[in-house]
Amino acid sequence: MADSVYQPESGLSTESSLTSEVIAEREHWLIRMRWLAVAGMFGITSFARWGLGVGLAVTPIFALAALVAGYNGLLWLWLRRRDRLGPGQAPQGDLRIMTNIQISMDLLVLTLVLHFSGGVTNPLAAFMVFHMVISSILLPRRDSYCQAAWASALYIALAVVEVMFPDLHRPMLGYMTAADAPAEITFARPLYVAGECGMLTVTLFLIVYFSTDIAGRLREAYRRLAVANGELAELEKTKSRFLNVAGHQIRTPLAAMYSLLESMQFAAGDLSETHRDLLGRVKHRASGMMELVNEMLVLSSVKEDVRTLVERQPVSVRTVLESVEQLHRESARAGGVELVVDADSDAEVLTWYNALTDIMGNLVSNAVKYTPSGGTVHVTSQRKGHRVAITVSDSGIGIPPADQAKLFGEFFRSHNARQFAGGTGLGLSIVKETVDRLGGRITVCSDTDCGTIVRVELPTV
Repeated sequence: MADSVYQPESGLSTESSLTSEVIAEREHWLIRMRWLAVAGMFGITSFARWGLGVGLAVTPIFALAALVAGYNGLLWLWLRRRDRLGPGQAPQGDLRIMTNIQISMDLLVLTLVLHFSGGVTNPLAAFMVFHMVISSILLPRRDSYCQAAWASALYIALAVVEVMFPDLHRPMLGYMTAADAPAEITFARPLYVAGECGMLTVTLFLIVYFSTDIAGRLREAYRRLAVANGELAELEKTKSRFLNVAGHQIRTPLAAMYSLLESMQFAAGDLSETHRDLLGRVKHRASGMMELVNEMLVLSSVKEDVRTLVERQPVSVRTVLESVEQLHRESARAGGVELVVDADSDAEVLTWYNALTDIMGNLVSNAVKYTPSGGTVHVTSQRKGHRVAITVSDSGIGIPPADQAKLFGEFFRSHNARQFAGGTGLGLSIVKETVDRLGGRITVCSDTDCGTIVRVELPTV
């Protein structure tokens, strides 16, 4: 799990930390929302003043909108600069400080906007509740309560100053009172103002109480999920290492056994037909075991993070498809299957050695294997912007809809495939893992006795 920004507070089991990556992502969201707020300040103020005729102090509100745009731009530049730092290089705690500053500044500006547009009689005071929810999501509980206290203090100070100094009050003439009224009657009643302040303060603290409780539970669930994902990833690595070691340990004696069987077949002139048949069956089984071991080794190597082990290079899609066609041309002809490859794309994929060949070799091999005599396998490639789509379609036995969800699982083979031909059930899992490593996507469209269409999309150089 990455370095965290907000550490759990003592005595709060649900106050789990969020990773800096998650907080930074939400900070970007908050900055985008603030740009919308700036546009709203200009737009709503203009519409209320000149569209509805409401008496507003337009110039100060526009100046505040420009101030928000200014510090929001600085925050955006700071966050962009922070994003360019590598993992673990950004100072811890800076996001927490900046989030507190942002919310505090937003509340101060909102209070000033209220002052220039009716004071406590302006319904925009409800936006303070929105800021409490944001602080509860992004900040620890203690900081959220501090923001609630800050918002309440600003609102109460606004009300007290305007009640004590009526000349400072800026009424929204034409909204709460008539356009020619000297002041808002409701604002002249201290009990009303005190009730407004009290209700808003209670509301803010209640929002923080409930929001932080919910956010704390979500953070704890997120933490547990991250721990579980880490454990699963470690188990997956352990399994891959085991497959790798076991495969290498098995392949050496198995290869020697297979060589001995081939030698015995050449030297089996004095054996009976029955013994020759038995020897051929043993060799066939040994060949199947060799295929299984080889695919286990390929799968274990793909599951390792080859991006950090092997340097990627641009590979021509056309070249790969032409080599795959040559490799499977004879097997397709022997099975009475027409193999057509239409490699009209000059796209290149950034990949490691043989990865794209493994993908297309497995897909074409499956298509040829599970297409009856007289059928057709068609391979095409088409570039679309920064991606290339490679399609392998056949007129074979198809895949039952009920089995398609399990298609990329290890050692899985559909019922009709097991009856039609042999196999290990590892080919498509290798394809899926490799495509995922390359940042691509694979989709399958098929039905029983209706053929199969497999589409692989990969990013191009």
